[in-house]
Amino acid sequence: MLLMENGRLDEAETYIEGALSTHVQTRNQRRRGTTLLSLAGLRARQGRLEEAEVLVTEAVDVMRRVGYLRFEAVSWLNLGAMRFARGKLQEAVESLSKAINQARTVGDPLTLGLALAYMSAVLAESGELDGARRTHERARESLRGLSTDQTLGIMDAARGFLDLADARAATEDHEAALHVRAARSALGGMRTNQTGSAQFIASILDNALQEFA
Repeated sequence: MLLMENGRLDEAETYIEGALSTHVQTRNQRRRGTTLLSLAGLRARQGRLEEAEVLVTEAVDVMRRVGYLRFEAVSWLNLGAMRFARGKLQEAVESLSKAINQARTVGDPLTLGLALAYMSAVLAESGELDGARRTHERARESLRGLSTDQTLGIMDAARGFLDLADARAATEDHEAALHVRAARSALGGMRTNQTGSAQFIASILDNALQEFA
């Protein structure tokens, strides 16, 4: 949504909450589900991650009940991202696994690739480096030909988590410093022109890098 991308969060909140109220009144469940995702994205931008997670959980339930399979996959992806941001790594893996399976079922390479990218970051944060690298490569394959600011930004951030994990595993200080520098470079290169979901994973990476500040 342009209002959010332009930082006009108060206006975006008024618009989204009004739309959600309308969709509830008209019982338009598909629109209600997609609007819940928009409101969750806004809450995440506001730093209200617990509320965002609740909203996405509700969206998952709505999409499942109405059989809107593509957006159920998107909802699971968003839920995995929220849980990752809150440090709930095992729950993030579970949500992202559902997003991956659902995206494969409906033939959605974009959602599949983004879910795999997030999964690679979660696995890296969990110390599962081999699995993280394999998953990152699978994400790259799924997103081939789908390059946008969003996809490039999320892939860069996921790569940053791999570098961060390598830094933690390094036995020499200079080796760790090289990996940290690479992670910061990935983060710095995506600050200016990335879309909301890419900015979201960038903020998680930024927080993770604080241990090396």
